Amino acid sequence: MREFSLQDVGNGSSLAIVEAYAAMSESDARSYIDRPGKEEASLRLWGDDAESDQLLANFNPERYWASPSGLGMRGSVQRENSALDEDPGFSTEGRGSTSITPQADEFYATIRLPDFRNGSTHHVETCRLALAS
Repeated sequence: MREFSLQDVGNGSSLAIVEAYAAMSESDARSYIDRPGKEEASLRLWGDDAESDQLLANFNPERYWASPSGLGMRGSVQRENSALDEDPGFSTEGRGSTSITPQADEFYATIRLPDFRNGSTHHVETCRLALAS
């Protein structure tokens, strides 16, 4: 995982950005990008809850690239702040706080990457972001 962020865009919405690398050879990364009819990676934004996590967005990478590190991918999705309020007290103020309070919303992202070489699916989960009110 290279980046996972949630940014207020100032119009009552927030932008979630996910950027990740999948370790593989550069030639395998190029094959993944170039193969026709490929299954794409999927990115999901989740609200972390004690009882049941809430799926807030399902989206695909907007961009892929091959490098000596492997396959890079980046995707983003914009959601209204009201849709992100899964816990009481969501606020765009206080973003950057690392402390979790009883009134905090916590978010994480998952990445699912189909492996065209063997048919398996790789799954990665980011750390939690806490947005305290």
